[in-house]
Order: sequence, then C-alpha cells, then structure tokens
Amino acid sequence: MARIIASSAWLTALGAGLVLTGAVPALAKKAKGPEGTGVAMRKDWSLSKPFRSAAAAIEADLARGAGDAAAQKIPALKSIAEGADAKYLVGAYQSRIGTLRRDLAMQFEGAAGMAASGAAPSDAMLELHTQAGSLAHTMRSWRNVVYHLDEAVRRGLKDSDALVALSDAQFQLGQTNEGSKALASAVAAKDAAAQPVPASWFERAQAYAYKSKAPSEFARWGAAQLSRQADTPNWRAVIVNYRDLAKPDNAATLDLYRLLRASNALGGEADLRDYADLAIKGLAAAEAKTALDAGVASGVLNKTARPVVDLLASAKAKAVGGAALVAAEKAASGKGDGKASASAADSHLGAGQDAKAAALYRQALQKGQVDADAVNMRLGIALARQGLKDEARKALTSVAGARGDVARFWIAWVDSQR
Repeated sequence: MARIIASSAWLTALGAGLVLTGAVPALAKKAKGPEGTGVAMRKDWSLSKPFRSAAAAIEADLARGAGDAAAQKIPALKSIAEGADAKYLVGAYQSRIGTLRRDLAMQFEGAAGMAASGAAPSDAMLELHTQAGSLAHTMRSWRNVVYHLDEAVRRGLKDSDALVALSDAQFQLGQTNEGSKALASAVAAKDAAAQPVPASWFERAQAYAYKSKAPSEFARWGAAQLSRQADTPNWRAVIVNYRDLAKPDNAATLDLYRLLRASNALGGEADLRDYADLAIKGLAAAEAKTALDAGVASGVLNKTARPVVDLLASAKAKAVGGAALVAAEKAASGKGDGKASASAADSHLGAGQDAKAAALYRQALQKGQVDADAVNMRLGIALARQGLKDEARKALTSVAGARGDVARFWIAWVDSQR
C-alpha cells in the first residue's frame, strides 16, 4: 500500500502564491515618498543627521533604480539607526530594495524590521506580520512563519492562504494540534466566502497526521475531505491509509470494509477476502457470502482458487438466516441485559436486515450492560444504510473512544449522500 508522502511541489506552489511583492501598505501610511522609492523622511521624525544623510544617499540610488548600490549601503545605515523611526525606515528601505532585486530574504527582513520597530502604524501591523510570515514560508523558515503569522492571527488574520501557510509551518515543526487548528480556520474562511476548499489542504493534513502517528487527526481530515469530495478513489486511499496507521481491532476493521463496500470503493481480491474473513469472524457470515458471491460474479474472485473455496465454504456453513434469526431475536427478548440483543442485532446486520438490526441495537442500549460505543457504531451503520441520515448521524456522533474515528468516516459517508 502506497504511503502518503508530503509533496515539496505543493509547498513551493503555496509559497509562491503567498509572496507579496508590491509596496508595503505601512509605507504609504507612514509617508508617501517620491515615485520609485516609496519612502520619504519627515522633519518630525526622530532621526540623527548622519542617519538622514545616509538615508538620502539610499533614496538617490532607489530613485534611479540602482537596487544593488542601495543594498550595499544598508549595513552602514543599520549601524547608525537609533530609535523606532530610524529602525522603521531601515526596514522600509530593505523591503523596497528587496522588491527591486527580487531578494526574498531582504524583503522578509524589511517587513519583520518594520513590525518590530515600534514605529509602524497599528493598523499596518496585521499586513506587516502577514507579509513577513508569507515570505518566511517561501524561504521555509518555519519558526519565523509561526511567529509572524501567529501575531497576524492575534490581530485578526482571516486570509485563508496565509492560515494554510501557518498550519503548514506548524505541521513541519511537529505541532500537529496547532497545525490542525490553523487549517480548520482556513477551511472556515473558505466556507464563509463560499469558495471551494482545495483537496490538497486535506491531503496535506493527512500526510502530517500519518507522519506524526496521529490516527484521530488523520481521521478528522480524511473524513472532512470525503464528506466534500466523495469520489471512489479518495474513499479507498483514505480508509486504507487510516487502517494501516491506526491498526483498529477486527470489529472496527470490519466496519471500515463495510464502508468501502457502501462507497463502492472495495479494491480487488485481497479486499474481498479480508472483508469476508472478518465478516465470518464477526457473526456476519451471510454478509461474507454475499460479498464473495458478488466478487465471483464480477470476475474479481476465482471461485476455484483454494482461499476463495475455503471462505465460501465457511460462509455457507456459518451463515445465519431465516428461522435462526427469528430464534435469536426471540431469545434476546427474554434476557435481562442487552448482550443477547446486540449479538442478535449483529446477525441481522450481517444478513442485510438493517431495520430489524436497528431495533435490536436500540433494545440492547435500553437494557444496558453492553459496550455503548460498539452498539451505537453498528446502530449508526444500520440506520445509514436505510437512508435515515439524521438518526444515523445522531447515533454515530455519540460514538467515542477508538471507534469514534471509524464513526467519523461513516458520518462523512452519510453527509456525502445527496
């Protein structure tokens, strides 16, 4: 099974899309200078005479488009920059020179310097930190991304691309929870603007969750993707990767295979054989026989192959139906606890009698002394397969613990049914 691999091309494309190479809004707010410079010194700024003289030389270089000559004068200007106004102007020159020279590092130093100077207008701080963080992302300077975009968030950042850049940096630094929170904000911003969310955002979050060995985070973003982009290849890729990461128990894995079947995303022979084997072990031999027969009829399974022959024989021998199902239901009704009801419900679910299974699962919950998460999981499946979306979602939403991740995927399937 191919593992999820983080794409460096995705990083490059995202970074390129975030680079802000125009004039920094803070410059216009501070002072609009001569054409081509974007910077002008005012008499009321607190600047030393040596600083004004050195800055004038840089302005002259910028006026004639000599970015390289201006860049060479920046170290000397920085060495005599005292006070907030002077430091702000150094950053402003760096930003402008960096733009002229297409020098991302200098653009970043400029934006970061203006933000840190103490002289930037308060209403420009959001833009300055956003620009600094975005430039840092392009340079893959992850800690600088987090610092500046966290500051931007504190000041009300809503731009979805910048929020994705923040989440990406946090994921890169192993801050999985923080990265997920930032990505959730980015998705919310897209939703608020009635814009589609790129599939790559969900895939990126899954990749980092997989790398971090965080199955619940993987399920969160995998389910979010499937509820919105429910094509068959996505179902199989997401479910199988989750299975390989989380290694759920047999009962939960069987419910994942049921989901693959419901979404028409079962793969080839291996999927069908594993599904049938788990169904036989899970009091659902009739379900195994149905799946195996379908596989033979479609040509996916060779009915003369020894593993298939053995599975079919076992499924036929253990399948419960007709009178046996009625007897199991009757026996369950006479028991004081819900265990027999849950077992009878599993058999009905495996036989495809979803309405009867749902009634028995509810009976089991009412009687008690059962694993409520396991029973609600199966109740949700029975209801979902009947098209009872609201009831299914209610049952599945109540599932906690290890089975909660599997329930997320089933909720995604319910939500994807139009």
